[in-house]
Amino acid sequence: MTPSSGPTEAPVGAARTCTVLGVEYFVGDVAAATTTVLRRVESGLGGYSCLCGVHGIITAQHSESMMGALDDAWLNFPDGAPVAWLMRFLIQPLSPSTRGPTDRVTQAAAEIITNPCPARERLTAGLYQPGIDADDGVALVKRAFARTVAVQPIRDRMRAARLRDIDHALDAGTINAEEAAQLQAAAEAVSAAIAVDDFSPQELASRGAARNGGVPSQAKAHRPAAE
Repeated sequence: MTPSSGPTEAPVGAARTCTVLGVEYFVGDVAAATTTVLRRVESGLGGYSCLCGVHGIITAQHSESMMGALDDAWLNFPDGAPVAWLMRFLIQPLSPSTRGPTDRVTQAAAEIITNPCPARERLTAGLYQPGIDADDGVALVKRAFARTVAVQPIRDRMRAARLRDIDHALDAGTINAEEAAQLQAAAEAVSAAIAVDDFSPQELASRGAARNGGVPSQAKAHRPAAE
């Protein structure tokens, strides 16, 4: 059986490779692989590449033609997790496993960016800040954010009372008229921030008619029933 080796010493600009049981594989992520293929296309050198999994490696150990085909390819790409595991073992045999952040850390990060605080101010420093009277998309989102944060204590009180409707909360005495107005203003600000173009069926029909030479698309598609 053909031996394996660690990463090869590739010249500057060439693809980094690793040999697994005699098959030389590309080492890198999807973005790097894409760039490598595109550069090969632009070079005009031609040739072919192979996607080879563990079945191809084992077959190549007993087939000279298979191993020859892999050797003649300008580059072989790993296909499947087993090959990736072997490559990772050969390249970084003692590397520690990495894990993503815990749920507690993720929640803490979410709290930072969804609540006014010094950390959020530092993260957003240098970003575009619309004027007080601006009505662009960023201004609408920022206004909705500020009003939503301001009424959160009122919403928490309603949630504790198991009330979701503003009018019901007002009738129950959980909130007063001023707080109800604040909740309504926040809801309107959120609606304005997430609003998209909306057209009635009549408007859509007229727009389609204008594109189709004055004839509604439904009329063009309609065929009279055979008598």
